[in-house]
Amino acid sequence: MIIDVHTHIFEEKMWAKKFLDELRAIKKKTLTPEGYERYTIGAKTEALIKDMDSAGIDVSVCLPIDFAFMCQQEPEISIRKANEYVAEAQQKYPDRIVGFCGVDPMRADAIDILEWGVKELGLRGVKIFPGIFYPNEERVAPFMQKIEELNVPVLFHQGADPLPYVLKYGDPRYIDDLLLKYPRFRVIAAHLARGYGDLLFEMAAQRPGRLWMDVSTCQYEFHYSKWHLLMRLRLLMDRLPNAVLLGTDWPFIKNPPLPSHKDWLDFLRNMELPKSFLDMGMKQFTKEEKEKLLGENAKSLLNLK
Repeated sequence: MIIDVHTHIFEEKMWAKKFLDELRAIKKKTLTPEGYERYTIGAKTEALIKDMDSAGIDVSVCLPIDFAFMCQQEPEISIRKANEYVAEAQQKYPDRIVGFCGVDPMRADAIDILEWGVKELGLRGVKIFPGIFYPNEERVAPFMQKIEELNVPVLFHQGADPLPYVLKYGDPRYIDDLLLKYPRFRVIAAHLARGYGDLLFEMAAQRPGRLWMDVSTCQYEFHYSKWHLLMRLRLLMDRLPNAVLLGTDWPFIKNPPLPSHKDWLDFLRNMELPKSFLDMGMKQFTKEEKEKLLGENAKSLLNLK
């Protein structure tokens, strides 16, 4: 079973305009003219299913994101509607889509939205984007306590992202307090906490069965320096084979010069170290290691059959 733990389905009006404008500006600089021409913000369920089929992905976790407080700007479509959008996709494709509840803990009704999303909509985890707070702050502690009570996995955005997001809020050390305080917390740190990778790897090695990480956004490294990516994945498989999860950040990373959805999956399925790496004493990727990365670890974490 191939399981992608990091995707997004939404309509453009579900996100704050300030963040969308910044995202477009970055994409215009990083994509080829052809890639930018094809780039669209907003991604419907059917488009995700089509790309999943093309790439050979069985299940995708869909994550609503609440940017309103970070951007000081509400989107045209409410965060409740954004969560309903994901719940409807899960209901339509129960064997293909796993929906998480996404809400900013700073909202006055955040706990109500979280409980409603999990208990009434049937969403199966929580997505948190710490845009203007540290996850261990007391002002968001009641929200974290509710996650502990609901006993669902929680995925935190970690590491760098476009402004107005500030990198310091994506430092994984602030998640560590939650793992100590809430013994049932099962945390996925998104994007290998880009910029804080070494710290995250050390944390995960000391917290087996509590802390996982997804490889979404490593497509940039795939494009710019594939051998760096292979070495990093080899290190992860050597130290943390049970903590690494497939992620794509679909639909944001699939246009030229970055790999398509299918190209990214094909690379991970077939990745091999060149002979020069093996001559230096590195081990070749095994079938079992690839299976853990591509789905077995996520299957256990998400309790999928």
